[in-house]
Amino acid sequence: MYKGHKIHATCKKTYIESKGSLLSVGAWRYIRNFHVRPAGGAYRTTNHAYKIVFNPNTNVTRSNFMNDELYLNLVDFQLILSGTLDDKLLIDVLGQVLDCGDVETIPCSGGNQRKNWNLS
Repeated sequence: MYKGHKIHATCKKTYIESKGSLLSVGAWRYIRNFHVRPAGGAYRTTNHAYKIVFNPNTNVTRSNFMNDELYLNLVDFQLILSGTLDDKLLIDVLGQVLDCGDVETIPCSGGNQRKNWNLS
């Protein structure tokens, strides 16, 4: 059976009202009339080379298709600790937080700030 691929999708705030109610977590949908663009940016949600971009003509409808595959990007915890992972590719983490460190504010280029919060 064809499993498909996990791909990043973006939707501007102006389209969320009309399309967002149909896009619930875990729901399968048919999505038609969208743009395909190269994936990029500071952080990527998947390693797929492209992302889909919703536009005013994007159509979202319900689907009867169901698949129980786990579409998480889980990695071995020791690999996380090793520091060898691509720090621009987001991963999924399952576990229990035992300790929360302080929130550290890191200045970035352009006057922006980034928050760093250590969990263990």
